[in-house]
Amino acid sequence: MTQIKQLLSDSQENIDIGSKVEGETERRTVVAAIHSPSKNLFLYQYWEEYDGLTCLMSGGLNKAEDELTALKREIDEETGLENYTITGILGSDIITHYKSKSGINYKKVITPYLVTLEDHEAHSTNKEADEKFENKFSSYEAIQNLMDKYEEKSGSTLKDHKIILDRANNYTSSNLLN
Repeated sequence: MTQIKQLLSDSQENIDIGSKVEGETERRTVVAAIHSPSKNLFLYQYWEEYDGLTCLMSGGLNKAEDELTALKREIDEETGLENYTITGILGSDIITHYKSKSGINYKKVITPYLVTLEDHEAHSTNKEADEKFENKFSSYEAIQNLMDKYEEKSGSTLKDHKIILDRANNYTSSNLLN
């Protein structure tokens, strides 16, 4: 596997969200904060049918797939974006513990990435049938507000995606100033 640069060395400890449960099924995932430096905007996914769920682009690793392969596949399938750079890993993994609607207890291990767009060129996507979201670009603050509204309305937490967006914003803001 190609070595990807660690962007934030000050967040090396994994963050653990939720309560651990005996017999959890582990699922490795990637989440990407996709940034457009020319406009200083981030891509988010908006799921109207799920009360306005607002999140970053994410997806699970398929069998025998490494993280980088999964990340590239998910970007292609969910965004169709073509001209981008995988800038690096945004700090430590984030681990969430949750129970699915079907009653399965999961331990989701998320590796957070920063992806930098060179332009907004995209081809049509190969979204799965149940992926009924819109990809949109907005400012860090606007996305955080949408995430807050969703959490208030649904009672769900988007803490993992908020942490990743915070890390991406802090990294990109400090690099824009340099």
